[in-house]
Amino acid sequence: MGILETVSSMEWEQESYPQYGDFIVLPIFAFFFPIVRFLLDRFVFEKVGRRLIFGKGKEVVENETGERKKKIRKFKESAWKCVYFLSAEILALSVTYNEPWFTKTKYFWEGPGNQSWPDLKYKLKLKSLYMYTGGFYVYSIFALIFWEMRRSDFWVSMGHHVVSSVLIILSYILRFGRVGSVVLALHDASDVFMEVGKMSKYRGAEALASCSFVIFVIVFVVLRLIYYPFWILWSTSYEVIQFMDKEKEGPVYYYIFNTLLFSLLVLHIYWWVLMFRMIIEQIKAGGTVSDDVRSDLLSLTNAPPTLYSDAHLSATAPSPPPLQLGYRTGIKEMDDVITDIPPPSRLLLEDLNNFTPPPPSLPSPFLVFSSADSKKSFSPSLLLIAMSSSSLHLLHHLSPKTLIGTLILPEIPYAGNSVEPSLRDKSCNIYALNGADKMIMIILVQFPVTSERANAVARLLIGEKIIPQRVLILDSIQSNNFRGRLSPDETIAFKLETSLERKHSEANDSLVKGLDYYPSGSVVDGLAAALLSRCQLKKIKGTLCVSWPDLGIPVLSLIKSLLVRNVLTGTKYTIDGDYEDEYLRLSRRKDRVDSDLYT
Repeated sequence: MGILETVSSMEWEQESYPQYGDFIVLPIFAFFFPIVRFLLDRFVFEKVGRRLIFGKGKEVVENETGERKKKIRKFKESAWKCVYFLSAEILALSVTYNEPWFTKTKYFWEGPGNQSWPDLKYKLKLKSLYMYTGGFYVYSIFALIFWEMRRSDFWVSMGHHVVSSVLIILSYILRFGRVGSVVLALHDASDVFMEVGKMSKYRGAEALASCSFVIFVIVFVVLRLIYYPFWILWSTSYEVIQFMDKEKEGPVYYYIFNTLLFSLLVLHIYWWVLMFRMIIEQIKAGGTVSDDVRSDLLSLTNAPPTLYSDAHLSATAPSPPPLQLGYRTGIKEMDDVITDIPPPSRLLLEDLNNFTPPPPSLPSPFLVFSSADSKKSFSPSLLLIAMSSSSLHLLHHLSPKTLIGTLILPEIPYAGNSVEPSLRDKSCNIYALNGADKMIMIILVQFPVTSERANAVARLLIGEKIIPQRVLILDSIQSNNFRGRLSPDETIAFKLETSLERKHSEANDSLVKGLDYYPSGSVVDGLAAALLSRCQLKKIKGTLCVSWPDLGIPVLSLIKSLLVRNVLTGTKYTIDGDYEDEYLRLSRRKDRVDSDLYT
């Protein structure tokens, strides 16, 4: 006889008193779950996760980054939990839906017939629900320690699993099983939507993630914060009192059971506080959901980094203050400002002698355009800003283009236009690419911009005189800012996107395709950070492409490939001169373009 025939032939409606011997089934389920999870992880979730997150043809990835592995691992965890919670919810509803206590709490304690607590019998299907869920929570304790990723709410989750396991076992023994079955049905419903939302976030489907998060919050509030305390806990606190005298140890059972049930309510309130904070941050971030609505809000881990993701974007300098963006912020966070002059109580003669007044502020940078273009604003369909030596060499030889203006930094000697612009000039020239259906502007930043001047320069280049529809910034990676586990010679370029550009990426309309996202925890600073922040604030679609400055021709070839394949399609242009030879020659010099910018 097969397993299905055995299951279908069982008397699920048969009633009997709960016994300690029933728990022999619980460890069977506790061993059953890790086996099933291992098989699903290995043969289903792994392949599905790669296909959904990285696309077709990438089921096997060589030299896989730590971020990719982390994202796949988190996807598999969410997929497994979704499968379990969905199965447990279906099982709990099938057990309780047609029972009188599903809608009327007084039947938790009496009926049918002359049955009343503690003289209550359990149906076989109710016993099976208890062993199924009890086995899962016992397994979950060990999985949380040895299997799953450690998150910031580890101890809260551990407390939840322990309380749930104890509640399941005690409620079965003390014959509170009717209450327990409804509690299980209430709790598993919201978790299904939470896991669907997290998988959608890993997939990059922001709309589905936001929708799932909204449904999760609504179901969580209705079932766990309204129905659970005002119906379930009310019944276990008041309706049960009239039956307490029928059991000698009834008051003891009452206090133990209710204490555990109220402990669950405390955990619900704690998670609701996190979710409320999450809702506020989601509103600030324009609807973007973080990867984990209960714990990643605190730990700030994982997800494909956009400007509002876990790749930190900062303008690192004492002035202006650093801008660091993440799941929790998306706004400026300022460090405490310590004044240069000590307070009067510490104002000693030595302090006066050693005190140096701050230097006078520098003149503001400004733009200079040709006479025909000096007063009008520009609205290019695409703005290319080159700062890395490879992109500067390539775009310098791109033609036909017309020099229309320049940016002047007063502290930079010889900053400005030359009769014949050269890569050796310390200039920031602005060009218009000829022969394009729509206006394309190119800015070649050939002098170092200090972090103190980054925001002022970014304001001039984006959003005032120049208002682009889309921006591509080409910069280099500083090795001390790189936090990935990948060595520089394995992946030569990464990208960051604003939230608006990210939405277009999901619709397969990305400006730069085929690049990995900048690893979590890595830093982009200086002018690149200020420019991308400017795009975000002005709601402009912006992409930052960063590459390793020391890889030479491979980076040059990659930048050319990206421009030809994705950026300059439909544009008539040529790349004149032996730019590769010149690039190699200038790159060997001590005063090459990158030396001032990235050392």
